[in-house]
Amino acid sequence: MLSKQTLSKHTIVVASGKGGVGKSTVASALAQQLAKKGKVVGLIDADIHCSSIATIFGIYDSDTSNKEYQLYCRHGVHILPFGVQENQLVAWRGLLSTKVIKAAISSITWPELDYLIFDMPPGTGDMHLSILSSYKIDSVFVVTTMSKMSVSNALKTYHLYHRCGIQDFVIVQNSLEDTDVVVLDVCTKLLSNISSSETILIRRDTQISTACDFGQCLAEITPDLTSSILK
Repeated sequence: MLSKQTLSKHTIVVASGKGGVGKSTVASALAQQLAKKGKVVGLIDADIHCSSIATIFGIYDSDTSNKEYQLYCRHGVHILPFGVQENQLVAWRGLLSTKVIKAAISSITWPELDYLIFDMPPGTGDMHLSILSSYKIDSVFVVTTMSKMSVSNALKTYHLYHRCGIQDFVIVQNSLEDTDVVVLDVCTKLLSNISSSETILIRRDTQISTACDFGQCLAEITPDLTSSILK
């Protein structure tokens, strides 16, 4: 059996099951908050087909060099992004995507990292299986909105990582103020099936959305996401 690579002192996966629930926002805010607390943090955009990290950190195609893969530093975070060239289509099969991620990670000269965060694609497919089989994962942040459809998919993500031996989970609920009470009750009962060290609530608002669109710092406008992993 091949041994798994250890890329940092603590490696975190941020996943959701369903797309569009705020996963990249959570991954970025977590990275920035850890950096503000003096940690050396890396962030990898593993959601190659619909990447958001470059936009959230204000990394644009004019910043690129001639290197095939490039490490950027924004808001104190060392970032390996994809989708730097705006509106560029990426339509790759799963095997190619996983090969590109591994090649990019191995080609970068990383600093000595305290934390490395993977922003994962939706679902439970090739990229998840590849990262799980190749790298030692310490914690998983499961992001969901408070809708039955989103929570059901979040549970599938949880079961994938739990069955692969991960024990440390944090639930992040990305919620609207006016979520229906009955829906909240159903979602809460579903989420009770996840054995997590902490549940964090984020209220979606325009300030966070604007910060993501314009590469502004998220560390101080989002709830503390670091408490469970800094214990």
